[in-house]
Amino acid sequence: MPTSQASEEHLQPPIARLHDEILWLIMLENTKVHHANRLTTARYTSQVCRRWRQLMLDSPSIWGRLIDLNRFPTKTFYWMQVVMSRSGDAPLWITGSRNTTLRIPRLFNPPDFPDFVFTFIRDNWGRIEKLNVCRHHPRHDNEGRYGKQFWVDLFSKPAPLLEEFHFEYTIQVERVGTEVESDEWYSPSPWFDASAPALKTFCFRQTQTQTLYVGDAIAPRTKLPMWMPAIWFSKLRSFALYQSLDFSDLLVLLRRMPLLEELEISATFTNPGSVNERQHAPVHLPRLSTMRLKILDFCSILLFLDSITPSSDCCLSMSEPLLWQVPELHEVKRVQTVLLKYVFNYCEAHDIAALSILFETQHIQILGTRPPSLSIFIPSTTDDTSLLSLLINSSLFNSVHTLSVNQGTLEFLFVFLDQGYHVLFPRLHTLKIVNRQEQVHSEYGALLHRFLRKRQEISRPVSALDFSQLPVEYFERDFDDFEEFVGLSITLPIGVRWRMKDGKGFYVCGSGSPEFLRFNEDRGRKGRLFRCGYRAPRTKDVTYGWSGYI
Repeated sequence: MPTSQASEEHLQPPIARLHDEILWLIMLENTKVHHANRLTTARYTSQVCRRWRQLMLDSPSIWGRLIDLNRFPTKTFYWMQVVMSRSGDAPLWITGSRNTTLRIPRLFNPPDFPDFVFTFIRDNWGRIEKLNVCRHHPRHDNEGRYGKQFWVDLFSKPAPLLEEFHFEYTIQVERVGTEVESDEWYSPSPWFDASAPALKTFCFRQTQTQTLYVGDAIAPRTKLPMWMPAIWFSKLRSFALYQSLDFSDLLVLLRRMPLLEELEISATFTNPGSVNERQHAPVHLPRLSTMRLKILDFCSILLFLDSITPSSDCCLSMSEPLLWQVPELHEVKRVQTVLLKYVFNYCEAHDIAALSILFETQHIQILGTRPPSLSIFIPSTTDDTSLLSLLINSSLFNSVHTLSVNQGTLEFLFVFLDQGYHVLFPRLHTLKIVNRQEQVHSEYGALLHRFLRKRQEISRPVSALDFSQLPVEYFERDFDDFEEFVGLSITLPIGVRWRMKDGKGFYVCGSGSPEFLRFNEDRGRKGRLFRCGYRAPRTKDVTYGWSGYI
């Protein structure tokens, strides 16, 4: 009998032989917020067998993490009630997209669904570990009892378990005659009654719907209170703020976050010149390793970066600044120096395998691919020879395997190669031509040809050329002359890959079929097909369903 039982156990699949505690850990791992279908996964898991179902039903900590307001059916909220009840008294993770409260009254039936959701949030505020919601209401919506005041009252309460807080609100701005009216929302003061001992992540976003301005009328701004006596600031690891604010207030706030590791600022600074000498002393944030900035102009960027001292290998990620405020030449040089320091410090601490360098008219864009992603825009002038020499000749880029470029970058690379700088990107394997709305004309193609030949001459040939980000319509020349680079693998542009019988989408030069590189010819053929109204047959959609008990 024992032998028979052992034989039966041996025939079971490995997952069926796992201990319940290990299975529970796997099920708990599947509830992580970054899994988009975690609620569906949990439901399917509970339907596999009686053992798994009982294990799931006996685990309120699993169901407490699955209250994603946007993943429930839109015709009934019975399943949501089931999940909430299964959470018992366990800590809660509550998430919802930016339009959650906007779409609930209109798409759900019965219409009192908002009361049900918000009542649950209010009554269980002390159990919430992670909250990621958006308050999104046009001014004339009937918000009932759970409008903007609901959130003010909620966030005024102590949050004993709260670890991650993400809140976004949208104000509706309208023009009435010559007046501008807005759906203002005032944040609590102090937040969480100055008691959130477990809080590590705080993200506060203010967004605004399309604004109709008349004359000098300006929509009012809601301000995050900066003077609140919140001890939890000193324990924050991640802080994100999206709103216009006084620059000196921001510095005061950051000084209270010595353990900060991640910072995200999207703002228009007011009164930047009002910062006194004591306030403008750099804010030391020795653990700050990731900094994301969405600031309108280079002058404000310089002011902010001059006021922050992060870790030596801090990854700076900028959005493209608006250049309607053009700084003076000496300011541009100062910005270049500061931003170049961030590039070099980051590259010195990390081996960069993939890099993008794009030379545009007004700036040089440098992008890294490894997370956290480096993204820096360096303003350009009429003569940046010394800057480019420092950047391109840096030994910090010796590990680059894949380089993305545009025509401007390629021109400078060829100039430096032609001048004898043969140590540029010694490990370069793949050259990617990126899509920046540029036509690949005959001069561009000839430049690329000369660059590849030059790399061959110095015994540092490029092994792969990638056109995959370019549509075939961008090509005004054929590339069959690249057949001479025997062994060069060319990833074909969008709209041409279907011609490859093996479906791989790339061609190896020297294979004897240069017609695959006649992109200009394909461009003309595709144009004729579209003019004739040709459309490829659509693939039949197949939908697979799932049946089972909740």
